Amino acid sequence: MTPDFRLIKTLCCNFLLLVFSNLAHADSQQKTTLDFFELSLEELLNIPITSQKRTEKIQETPLSVTALNSDQVDQWTITDFTQLAQQTPGLVIGRSGYDPRPAMRGARTQQVEANDAVVSVYHNGVYRPRHAQAMLPIVDIERIEIMRGPQGTLFGRNSFGGSINMIAQKPQLQATEHNLAATVGDYDQRRLQGFTNIPVNTNSAIRISGVSEERDPFIENIVNASAGLRDKDTGFIRGQIYTELSELSSLLVSVHHWSENANGNGVFGYKLLGIPINPDTGLTNPNAPLTPRIGRNNTCGGQCGRYGAGLDTDNINDIDTAATTLSNPYKISSDYVPTQKIHENMVTAEYNYHLNFADVKVLAANMNFEDFRLADTDFSRYSSVIDGYQLGSKTQTAELQFISNQDGSWKWVSGFYYLKEDLEYAYLWKDIIELANNLPDPAATPKNEWASWQNQLQLTTHSYAVFGQAQYSLTNALRATVGVRH
Repeated sequence: MTPDFRLIKTLCCNFLLLVFSNLAHADSQQKTTLDFFELSLEELLNIPITSQKRTEKIQETPLSVTALNSDQVDQWTITDFTQLAQQTPGLVIGRSGYDPRPAMRGARTQQVEANDAVVSVYHNGVYRPRHAQAMLPIVDIERIEIMRGPQGTLFGRNSFGGSINMIAQKPQLQATEHNLAATVGDYDQRRLQGFTNIPVNTNSAIRISGVSEERDPFIENIVNASAGLRDKDTGFIRGQIYTELSELSSLLVSVHHWSENANGNGVFGYKLLGIPINPDTGLTNPNAPLTPRIGRNNTCGGQCGRYGAGLDTDNINDIDTAATTLSNPYKISSDYVPTQKIHENMVTAEYNYHLNFADVKVLAANMNFEDFRLADTDFSRYSSVIDGYQLGSKTQTAELQFISNQDGSWKWVSGFYYLKEDLEYAYLWKDIIELANNLPDPAATPKNEWASWQNQLQLTTHSYAVFGQAQYSLTNALRATVGVRH
């Protein structure tokens, strides 16, 4: 019997990481992943959440919410947004290229790129307008709240299907903590993550968290090993400082930088599967009658084939098999190295003040997000054209909240919200070389021409809102809630 070395490698790595994790948390007062399932039912049902803008126990919240605390995030090794679907009933996350397409309660984002979502994503309560921004690395997280929609009253725009809020661990005043974890895996994966928490004095503390991860492509390119898909080259660092300004007020300032510099997932899709070909005739049926599957053909006006994809129909029995669309979803044959570059800088400030009847919160953020992608999207050996897009988003948000803090039958929250986004988007198309007989013409001069029809979308969005929600407890088990947002 031949041993499964991949399984042995995975088991050994998991054992080493388990030992390392226990050593790293030996001086921590928090529960380790080993005793997570020893939590009592009371502990599980009383995870504190802020789905209604106030801190309350999950069991007492009249909403459909799935809340994952830090122990669960670590136990299930949740490192990116797409993995939330595995642990959340009713949440499905598809992909369009790198972009996630979450769906909840029958609402799903169908178009990505420069379009808005129907399931809104937040980090530390700050709305992130672009789809790729949901893929911010998950590291040093306090909890993740998945709220099924609609959530428009308190969370506003683009939350018809629901809202997802990922909340980072805040600096701790009383504890000096350090944590470092390393992961190795298949496809030469190397991940290093950690945090440090240092009290500055009795009123202030700083916390620095970060992750670096690299991984080879797991979609193999049979023509060019360096041009595979779904690799990883991620860097992320977050710094926070928390200060108690007085007995009644506090300030939390957070800064982070995130970068991705990899081949990526292709631009718009995981892998194009091509159009079925009749095995008896070697012909295809893209839209109407069976026609030869060709690349560029001026006589068809582009109606009987696609640029640089398909079969050499001059001799149907002498097919360039490397140029056809591969049926194996984990293999491509493109000789073009795709590009994915993402950069984001973000600054957030949260100020809290305690009044006799309510807590006041001011939350402001500034984000600068850039996303650039190029790929040979038919993934064949024909690099006659490449396409992709370039997106830039500069966003400022501010929110003022008044949250009741008195015990009693009435609970309420009200506030004002502002968002401004300057968005630039361009769909990119580049002709590389002319084709002859459905193959790149070696005698032709490379064109390397960007399409003349390309236009850049420039859009500025201003969003203002006032909102309020009140809840009255008729009995211990029956509550009435009313809310409004304009």
